[in-house]
Amino acid sequence: MTRVTTPGDLQAASAASKREDPELLYGLGNSQLAARDFSAAIESYLRCIAARPHFPQAYNNLGSALIEVGRFEEAAAALETALKLMPEYVRPLVNLGRALRELGRCDQAVERLEAALAQQPNYAPALINLGDALIACDELSRARQVLTRAIDLAPSVAMAHASLGICELLQGAVPAALQRLHHALALDPGNRKVAMSLGYALFVAGDWPKAWHFLQRQWQMSAETAGGPGLRLPCWDGVVGAAQGAVAVPRGSLALIADQGFGDSIQFARYGPELRQRGFAATLYVQRPLVALMRSSGLFDSVLAMEETAVADAVRPADMPPELPRAWFPLMSLPGCFATGPDSVPRAAGYLRADPQRVAAWARRMAGEPRRRVGIMWQGNPRAETGFLVGRSPALENFRPIVELDSVACYSLQKGYGSDQLALSALRDRIVSFADLDAGPDAFMDSAAVIANLDLVVTSDTSLAHLAGALGCPVWICLQKHPDWRWAYAQSWTPWYSSVRLFRQHRQGDWSGAFSDIRAELVGRPPLSRS
Repeated sequence: MTRVTTPGDLQAASAASKREDPELLYGLGNSQLAARDFSAAIESYLRCIAARPHFPQAYNNLGSALIEVGRFEEAAAALETALKLMPEYVRPLVNLGRALRELGRCDQAVERLEAALAQQPNYAPALINLGDALIACDELSRARQVLTRAIDLAPSVAMAHASLGICELLQGAVPAALQRLHHALALDPGNRKVAMSLGYALFVAGDWPKAWHFLQRQWQMSAETAGGPGLRLPCWDGVVGAAQGAVAVPRGSLALIADQGFGDSIQFARYGPELRQRGFAATLYVQRPLVALMRSSGLFDSVLAMEETAVADAVRPADMPPELPRAWFPLMSLPGCFATGPDSVPRAAGYLRADPQRVAAWARRMAGEPRRRVGIMWQGNPRAETGFLVGRSPALENFRPIVELDSVACYSLQKGYGSDQLALSALRDRIVSFADLDAGPDAFMDSAAVIANLDLVVTSDTSLAHLAGALGCPVWICLQKHPDWRWAYAQSWTPWYSSVRLFRQHRQGDWSGAFSDIRAELVGRPPLSRS
C-alpha cells in the first residue's frame, strides 16, 4: 500500500514517473474515483503528483479517495497541501472538514467548513458536511438548521436528507427521521451509507425485520470484499425456512465470513447452533485470535482463520468435494435470515465457554482477594472509532470513581491499544495487571478464564464487552450518549446479552455522569460472602 508523502518526497519519485503525463493520470484518477475504484485512483493521483508536484486539484481528489478508504490522517495531509498550493480552493476545505470529523476533531472540522461557507455561502456539500460535524459535536439544533438549508439548495441530494434524518432521530423525532431516510434512499437507491442509516433508524424504532434488510446491504458488500470472491463460491440465498431445515446439507457446505471486528464476530457467532438445528453444517472463517475460543465453544462444525480461505480458492464449485464449502455468507447477516427481533435473540444467556483448566489456573493466581473483583477495560480499537463512533472509549482516568472504592479490587483487562495509559496513571497502584494475559497465540482464552473468576466487568464498547456477555458473566458497558446501533435502545438492558447492563453518558462527550451512576450502583450493593 503506497502511503501519501510530502511534496519533497514526491519530487524524489522515479524518473519514469516524472516522464508520465500528469493530465492523463489526473483524468484516469478522476475516472477511477467516479467508478469507486479508490485504490486505483489513489495510485493514479500519486503518480500524477510525482510528475507535477504543484497540482492542488490532484491533492484534493487524492484526499477525497483516501477518505473513502478510511485513511483519514493521510487524507488530511493531502488536503492541507492542496490548500497551501491554492488557499482560495473551497473543495479541499470541505473535504478536510470531513476528514477531521472522521478523526474526531469536530471543532476543527466545523472551523474549516465555516471557512468554506464564508467563501461560498450556498455551497451545498459544505453545508451537508457542516451538518454532520455539528451532529458529531451534539449541536443538533444548529445541525438541523444547516441541513434544512442544504436541502433547500439541493433538494435532490440524498445525503442531505439522510444527515437530517439522523439528526431528527437523535432528537427523538423517530417517525420524521424514518420518513426522511426513506426519501433519501428513494433519491439514491444504491447508496450504502443511506441504507445503513435507515437500518440504524429502523433498529432504534424497534422494526428489526426491516432493519436487517438495510443493514445487511452494508455487511454483505463488505464481506464480498473481505472473502467472498476469494472463495470462488456463490453467495448463499439466506433461506432457513422449514423446508430447507428438513434437508441434510453436506458437511462444510456453508462458509461464514466474519469480516468485521472481534466484537462483531463474538456477537453473531451465536447463530452457529441455529444453522446446525436446521440441517446446515457451517465453517466459520474468523480472525486468527478468535479461532481457539470459537473452536473450544463448539458452535460450528469447523473454525478456520480468515487467511485460510485460500484452501478453497483453487477449487471451482462444480468439482468441489463434499468437505469443502459450497456457498458463503457474511456472519453479520445471519440475524436477518432468522428474522431476529427483540424477543427472539438466540442464546442471550451465554454461548461461549471458558477453558476449565485455564479458569482453575487463574483462580489460583487470583485467590485470597475478599473484595468484589472488577475487571476494567477502557480502550477499544481506535481504528474503528471514526465518524459518529469517535469518542466511544473513555480514558482510564474516567474509571477513578470505581478504582478508588475500597470495597473493590480492580483488574486490568486492557491489552494493546491504551495499555500505556496504565503505566502513566496515578491509579496504577490500585489496579492489578497481568503481563502474560493472552500473551500466547490463543488470544481471548486467558481473558475468558479471568472473566470467569471476576464478579463484574466494567468496560467501554469493546470486544471484551461482547466476550463477557457471550460467556454469560456480569458486565456493565459505559456508552456514549449516541452509541452504536446495537445499543440503540434508551433502556439500561439489551436483548443481546442477559448479563449486560448499559450505562450512558448524560451529555455527549462527558463520561462523568455514566461513571457516577456505576459507582452508585457498586456502593449500593451488599458485601460479598465469598468463602
